[in-house]
Amino acid sequence: MIVSIIAAMAKDRALGKGNDLPWPRMEADVRRYHDSIDGKTVIMGRTSYDSLPIPLPWRLMVVLAQEEYAPKYERTVVVTSIEEALRVAQEDVAAQGDDEVIVAGGASIFEQFLPRANRMLLTFIDGEFEADRFFPQWDEGEWKEVERQEFDADEKNPYPYTFVTLERIQ
Repeated sequence: MIVSIIAAMAKDRALGKGNDLPWPRMEADVRRYHDSIDGKTVIMGRTSYDSLPIPLPWRLMVVLAQEEYAPKYERTVVVTSIEEALRVAQEDVAAQGDDEVIVAGGASIFEQFLPRANRMLLTFIDGEFEADRFFPQWDEGEWKEVERQEFDADEKNPYPYTFVTLERIQ
């Protein structure tokens, strides 16, 4: 099973502030996020899950929580460990004939899954923002860049941004 992390961050690895994004909505990043998780099993933490304004009906959502928790949307399984999250995701991925699970945040979930990730789908927002959540450091020697797309700001994306795909070097 391929474990992919998807995240958007600013120059200083800023991810969020007060359980929200620290920058104004970036339509291209939102579209990339939805396209990347479409039809995939998604793992995320409870705080990120709670911040979702609508359910993500693509498939199964696996929510990693430190304690018992009642999910607010259907098609959600709550687990209390990384091992349990990966087991549930593996079962769903296998049942669907897929080979990838998407880890969608937040910061502590990224930190826990980074050592197990095979791929990262990153959006770099070219700006500096006040934040209280940051993407973890990674060893650049363990990763190779396989794709990069750079974009200028426009009416739907107020900051320049770059889509980067990294794969772990085997």
